[in-house]
Amino acid sequence: MADERVRGGEAPKPGRLDTGEGDTEPSMLLQKLKNNISKNVQGKVDNILQDVQRFSDNDKLYLYLQLPSGPSAGEKSDASSLNMADQLLTCNWIRSHLEEHADTCLPKQDVYETYKRYCDNLQQRPLSAANFGKIIRDIFPNIKARRLGGRGQSKYPSLQWLLHFIQGHGDIA
Repeated sequence: MADERVRGGEAPKPGRLDTGEGDTEPSMLLQKLKNNISKNVQGKVDNILQDVQRFSDNDKLYLYLQLPSGPSAGEKSDASSLNMADQLLTCNWIRSHLEEHADTCLPKQDVYETYKRYCDNLQQRPLSAANFGKIIRDIFPNIKARRLGGRGQSKYPSLQWLLHFIQGHGDIA
């Protein structure tokens, strides 16, 4: 799909990982990411992976621990430069906690605060509210946050908590 858009003259938005129309499954994200890097970098990564396949588990662990963390110099904090693991965690959380429903709406801040508590419990870094909103839009392209009330009162119309999540958290309803 993304390839058709690029071939059809419609380039992905700069600074955003083109994830198609809500298809954010891990394999799709990996493929989209691979399509957004140069052939030179792809070749280097493939060579490194071939070398790493010959490593013992201890060697792989050592390599993993030596990899730099955090954003590279000059990186922006938009969706394309986010840590892939953070994006996948967020996608999985959204898919397992929210669903579209025509007759409901959720306060945007409540959704984000619940997600942040989830990340805190896992000792994971949450995405910023803006990047979280971008992922919501990618997963639920028909949902646009609207201010239904005063400033700071934005809500996601047509979103509701999944029943299994509400049953486990009596304070959310």
